[in-house]
Amino acid sequence: MGIRVDFKALAFGVVVFVLGQLLAGGLLLLIPPSSSGTSVGNAAWLLVSLASYVAPVAAGATAAYFATTNRTIHGVAAVAGCSVLMIMMAQDSSSAAAMAVAFYTVLGLVGAIIGAYLGRRRCA
Repeated sequence: MGIRVDFKALAFGVVVFVLGQLLAGGLLLLIPPSSSGTSVGNAAWLLVSLASYVAPVAAGATAAYFATTNRTIHGVAAVAGCSVLMIMMAQDSSSAAAMAVAFYTVLGLVGAIIGAYLGRRRCA
């Protein structure tokens, strides 16, 4: 009667989250530091910000889509686990770290709801 854990779905969610954060970090390296006041620099920083916020949504949706049961739980668990590990690796113990984990988890929940809906449509 316990919760059946689908490790394949969790692994897909973790991979999408990690690749999304790496993409956001890679975009950050492409932006020259001297372009902070220009419109191109501002657009680049906006793109980096959006990429870091889209990654948890995509990871939650991917984990929920590939899960066979308890889709929403799998989507939220993949993002929550990744965000906690990301904060632990940053070694930040402030309240901002807890807020980042909560924010990423909420974004993962949004993605999990989307992924659960799409997964149910796929199976129907």
